[in-house]
Amino acid sequence: MLVNFGGSQLSCSDSNHSSLILFFRGCPYKCFYCHNKELQSGESFVDIRDITKQILDNYLISEVIFSGGEAMLQPAAVEEIAKFCHLIGFKVGLETSGYNSGKLDLLMREKLIDEVFLDMKTYGEENYFKLTGVEDSWENAENVILLCKWYDIPLQIRTTVFPDYPDLESLDEIKGLVERNGLNWKKQEGRISL
Repeated sequence: MLVNFGGSQLSCSDSNHSSLILFFRGCPYKCFYCHNKELQSGESFVDIRDITKQILDNYLISEVIFSGGEAMLQPAAVEEIAKFCHLIGFKVGLETSGYNSGKLDLLMREKLIDEVFLDMKTYGEENYFKLTGVEDSWENAENVILLCKWYDIPLQIRTTVFPDYPDLESLDEIKGLVERNGLNWKKQEGRISL
């Protein structure tokens, strides 16, 4: 199987584990502040065996985290690598915008995802559509919260905050959603690259 791959990076700050972040290319959302714009499109196909070898060769990790772009554009690759990770005793995390939550449901049902980091960009259907340009982007984000609750998977909400975005009303709404659901919320300071 080939993966449209954007590279990898070691991390000690993305979760509570030493992790290898796998970046997948492609994202249907066109957020103005995307920190991985170079991964939104383009092709760089890598054999999945090269990725699993990279995981095996890395002695400093206990978790693999799928990121992007949006990893859930390639759910078959996520599934295969996640199965491999569990086979060798590693945890599996997913950084996602919520896209393709239906396929994520299947991965969670198979107990292939151990924790989720949801990029909660703003609040509400209209705001999400204005930002992403994609119908159902808000619904998908909401679905991820419901799925994590249903399957009892740890979830951290992450919101990138700029001086004027999202607006205070949206931040208050996100705060309320986090508190109602007993979630962990991480606000990240954003900076638009020039």
